[in-house]
Amino acid sequence: MAKLRVEIVVIDDIEEHPDADRLEIAKVKGWDVVVQKDSLKKGDWVIYAPIDSMIPEKLSDKLGVTKYLSKGRVRTARLRGVYSQGLIFSVDHLPGGYYYELGENVAGVLGITKFVPPPPPVHMQGEQRRKHPDFYEYTEIENIKNYPDILIENEEVIITEKLHGTNFRCGMFKDDMRVGSHHTDLREKDTNIYWIIARKFELDKVIPDDTILYGEIYGPGVQKLAYDVKDVTVAFFDMKQGGQYMSFEFFKKFCEDNKLPMVPVLFEGKWTKGLMELAEGQSTLAKHIREGIVIKPKNERYDRTIRRVILKHINEKYLLKDYGDLK
Repeated sequence: MAKLRVEIVVIDDIEEHPDADRLEIAKVKGWDVVVQKDSLKKGDWVIYAPIDSMIPEKLSDKLGVTKYLSKGRVRTARLRGVYSQGLIFSVDHLPGGYYYELGENVAGVLGITKFVPPPPPVHMQGEQRRKHPDFYEYTEIENIKNYPDILIENEEVIITEKLHGTNFRCGMFKDDMRVGSHHTDLREKDTNIYWIIARKFELDKVIPDDTILYGEIYGPGVQKLAYDVKDVTVAFFDMKQGGQYMSFEFFKKFCEDNKLPMVPVLFEGKWTKGLMELAEGQSTLAKHIREGIVIKPKNERYDRTIRRVILKHINEKYLLKDYGDLK
């Protein structure tokens, strides 16, 4: 889960709402937020609380938005046909005498926290082992709308479908197989979903030493979207060897050679922002909505802002929980 950033941002632009005379669309970073007409102008400094921010009731009452939140949670909304993602409010709501800078994260100052999902079902929990120092957690994937200029126009990228499931990782270290979710390293148990998957695909026989394979477990009983499969399964999306992420070509060949399922690849080629549309529509695996996409450069690279360059873009309909059948 990416770190919450409630930033001091600048209004990049204001656009007319196509179907509401009293509303406008404020552009901040890569996000659109519907606001009251004439309440803001281009160039204003404001506080931007992204979706999944939990706003303290005292603050939400002061802002007059408590009734529009979901038990304090900021969610994607569709206002007169326009998607609105996030909450914008004046820097005047910072404590008196507080000195702030553009780009500063003021979540802690305002008591704003990140939404924490409920605990997973019992079959997705388990007894923790003492963590292995080389059993690395997967990269925190940031939303591209927070960093719209990280990807370089026309650089070679790989775009895959983001699946709606639970993160899975399996590593091998001198014949010691480690299995767990993004943050867990679990003891073996026959009823645990992560160990069931590891045994089903005989990962102890195919993963080399000092290697971690990452994937997404999905299917019935995992998340809301079940992908029309009868049994829980996995799709792999990355691997790390000797502490380094491997190239997409290496990872793909590894999966093919060992008959391991991969996440669907939607695009390979030169990046343009128009490719963000691939987040929309129907999943390639089922007759229901697509959660979104994951984008990474074909050649691994790092940026001082987010470190490893890998980004996600989520389907707005998915964020609205509009899971309707898209046949």
